[in-house]
Amino acid sequence: MLHRLPHLALAMCLLLPACLPASAQDDGSTERLRIHGSNTLGDAVVPAMVETWLRHIGYTEIHRQAVSPQRTDIRAVRDGVPLIVEIDKRGSAAGFNDLIEGNAEIAMLARAPQAAEREAAWQLGDLESPEQEFVVAVDGMAVVVNERNPVRRLSVAQLRELVSGRIGDWAGLGGRNAPIHLHLGRAPSGNRDFLREWVLGAVPATATAQTHATLAQAARAVAADPDAIAVVGVASAIPRGTRTLAIADGGIAVLPTRINVMSEDYPLVR
Repeated sequence: MLHRLPHLALAMCLLLPACLPASAQDDGSTERLRIHGSNTLGDAVVPAMVETWLRHIGYTEIHRQAVSPQRTDIRAVRDGVPLIVEIDKRGSAAGFNDLIEGNAEIAMLARAPQAAEREAAWQLGDLESPEQEFVVAVDGMAVVVNERNPVRRLSVAQLRELVSGRIGDWAGLGGRNAPIHLHLGRAPSGNRDFLREWVLGAVPATATAQTHATLAQAARAVAADPDAIAVVGVASAIPRGTRTLAIADGGIAVLPTRINVMSEDYPLVR
């Protein structure tokens, strides 16, 4: 029987081990690899990487199964032995805690581990070392408004004031005199963690916001409301009737184009 792979942490990353670790068995023949954490990574990136990896190391009969909105299983067989790769998408913090508790072999984080998390995981080694942290993607947040909204750009400071509830009317941002309707993805999630750490800092998020199960749903809500704004991922589909805002952080406002994100000229990049 293969043993559990210890000491793995991911920050927008995934380790592809040379041999297959397995932690649990559904019965006497099915091994299981548990990958828990960020829904940003777990929705599409990690399942695609896992399937490619499984094919590369000789697995066949590979197929996905949506067990729940928060979990995807990828089933495969090699040499007659079945395997389940369990991808649990309950957020970066939950995945990291599962890694510490021994309930996951790999943790997906859409951010770097926080100081308190690193302290709690002292027994796992140096989680920032290249042997334990494997970056696989650059991501960021996009701010979406209705195409009828006259506002074209925001500063990070203005976004902080909006999410914190200190600005509740579009007139305070150069728009028309109307209340701001804020839409966000579910919490906990890597997107919400990133918003708190990179935008809010020590400022509490007290603005009233409608929470959606997915960032795509948050973006679609903006298409139907000229006074709405949503904070989504830069890879989120931008629906018809909406557009993204240029964001500034002490300099020129930059749109979240692929080039600007990959070069990290866009301020809201992780």
